[in-house]
Amino acid sequence: MTPIQARPFSRRGFLAGAGACALAAAMPRVLRAETATTRGITMTHQRNGETFAEIYYDAGEYLSGALERFASFARDIHSGATHEMDPRLLDLIFLIQQELGRDTPVVLTNGFRAPATNRRIAGASANSFHLHGQALDITHPAGSGALHRAAAGVEFGGLGRYRSFVHVDTGPRRSW
Repeated sequence: MTPIQARPFSRRGFLAGAGACALAAAMPRVLRAETATTRGITMTHQRNGETFAEIYYDAGEYLSGALERFASFARDIHSGATHEMDPRLLDLIFLIQQELGRDTPVVLTNGFRAPATNRRIAGASANSFHLHGQALDITHPAGSGALHRAAAGVEFGGLGRYRSFVHVDTGPRRSW
């Protein structure tokens, strides 16, 4: 990972940055991710201990290598199968981490599911967003209540609260 280079301080740069911060504060949080020129997330996998800590978006585009590594990170833990993951999931995690703090990783409990794995999960939807690389089940050391509030503040996609995890997806906006 390449370190981010600091720019020299200037009054014009400071005023431009302050204006951008004021504008960002007035925007819905889902749009704030779109204004960030560089986006990165830090996650750990609850089941295998792997870590994903990368910049996945820079200079107006998603980074294909980072997206491929995320797909491997979020693979079906039972079969090892991978699937392309919706980049907007990373944006959701980015926004959640902005709320909860970047220093503490979001914990992935479940990402992509192969059809056979999905069939074995009691209560799983036959057309689950997990099957299409559009859903993550996550936890956070701050607790499920804080995580659910942070995810609800993003106001995007599906949001489900369960006893031990929170489900987020990039499907239509709904909650349960």
